[in-house]
Amino acid sequence: MSDSVIDLSPVAGVEALDALVPGRSLPLGLLEPPDMWLDFADGAVVLRLTAWVEPATASDDEVEPPNGVYVTLALNGVRFEPLSETRGDMPSLTAAPGGGVEVRLVVSDDGSTDSTVDLLTRWSASDPRIRLLPRRQGEPGVAGNFLHLFTAHDPDGSFVAFSDQDDVWHLDKLSSQLELMGSRGADVVSSNVMAFRCDRDGSVRDRHLIRKSGPQRRWDYIFEAAGPGSTYVFSPDAHRRLVGALARLDPTGVDVHDWYLYALARALGATWVIGEEPTLEYRQHDSNVQGANSGAGATRARMEKLRSGFYRRQFILVAQACLSVGSYDARERRALESLAANLRSTSVWSRFAFALRFARIRRQLTEGIKLAGARVLGVW
Repeated sequence: MSDSVIDLSPVAGVEALDALVPGRSLPLGLLEPPDMWLDFADGAVVLRLTAWVEPATASDDEVEPPNGVYVTLALNGVRFEPLSETRGDMPSLTAAPGGGVEVRLVVSDDGSTDSTVDLLTRWSASDPRIRLLPRRQGEPGVAGNFLHLFTAHDPDGSFVAFSDQDDVWHLDKLSSQLELMGSRGADVVSSNVMAFRCDRDGSVRDRHLIRKSGPQRRWDYIFEAAGPGSTYVFSPDAHRRLVGALARLDPTGVDVHDWYLYALARALGATWVIGEEPTLEYRQHDSNVQGANSGAGATRARMEKLRSGFYRRQFILVAQACLSVGSYDARERRALESLAANLRSTSVWSRFAFALRFARIRRQLTEGIKLAGARVLGVW
């Protein structure tokens, strides 16, 4: 059988990507003609599409593949996205020997001004595994776009994986995460990532591990996500429960979808495992809506968001949403109500009462201490 692939061959000076991710060719099986160039965003040629023929082989003892995975791909109209299609990626991703992952792709474009929608329309018309959602109503925005994707796909017994528009999946991402989910009895999994910066001239630098897999704390989900959303994979039951919870909530003001969904899942009692092994290359650039949160620049940006009240507003919105849909016992509900009251209040007493929770608010203890200290000092 002949498959087409997205081949991350050097285009427009991104030769360094081959060194970063050797041989990154991802079977997609939907592209024609077999050799073409994609031009994204005002003439920035970013991907080369080539034909690739690899005969399908299966041993006699090969097991049936697990349930299908819906990959939800959000395109947010960012101008410079040299790796933007690499996550649309995996409709025929091969799992470890003895199994496979059947992938279907659900795409939501949220403001592209180039030929993206035309290409997706043509592909979805020729491949039943691809579904392009009608453009949603309302203001463009990454959080609204992903929540739209998550709820527009009706729960049907499939797993659901988020795919952002500027990351590079490892070839075994889905198979390894489904294996982790099964071995740990998890409802949702996410992972650490390898962050890197790919500049406009094609140079790759600052590749480093972003570790999100610290031990979960009592209230960490009120204050941080479980890693980048593009690492999230939801079980069918978790997807169904979260869609039901979202139907009862008004997400107005929510700016970070992955953090919001992590919080709701934890509030619903879901078991969430953050895997140690990175599952993708997390590209950093000047247009990142949410970045890797590492380095001096990221620290300055976080401090500015603290001072401006952005994070405090998100903390309060997340806590209120969890109280609205969470399955807490009476004691835990009272504790979260108290925490939410401390967040809403600006009194000195409330700031100190919040600070006493420093060991329960972030997975990394040092981050909890910093956040609590900033609250006491009136930074936020």
